[in-house]
Amino acid sequence: MFVFLDVSCPLSDSCCCRKGNRDAVRGLVQGRTIQDTMASKGQDLLSKAIKKRDGFSLFGSSQKFEDAADLFQQAGNAFKQGKEWKQAAEAYEQAAACFAKVDNNHDSAQMYLAAALAYRQSRDFELAVKLLERVVEAYRGLGRFQIAAKHTKEIAEIYERCAAACCAGAATRLCDS
Repeated sequence: MFVFLDVSCPLSDSCCCRKGNRDAVRGLVQGRTIQDTMASKGQDLLSKAIKKRDGFSLFGSSQKFEDAADLFQQAGNAFKQGKEWKQAAEAYEQAAACFAKVDNNHDSAQMYLAAALAYRQSRDFELAVKLLERVVEAYRGLGRFQIAAKHTKEIAEIYERCAAACCAGAATRLCDS
């Protein structure tokens, strides 16, 4: 059931409310069902990507893997919109593997980065760090040292947050006893 509130928007004239984009407002009111829709769209795209990757291609395997990588990336984006972080990360990892098979190292690194960020969002820091290390190695191999350093710093920040959380938990346990 939709509940539509016809309130004047305090935002600018370009706001979705003023443009008459009722779907955006419905999405805000409806909440979880849009996430479910995006997750099911991600599942559909994921199955198409797997069929594309594992199927036969008359035009050579490189085109097949590029098409599959694009579908995996779209599936990851859909999962991300549905806030299904682990599934998004897995789809991005598959896209990265497909890009790596056709020697597209830059796109592969970008997909590994997207997967790492999704794992970080899902609070799986171990996998996030593992993939960020892959990203760092890929950018070093491409000669993009500044970007590699940026992601190395991000790895250090994850370790720092985990250590702070660990120490905070230990301090709480010590205080409780």
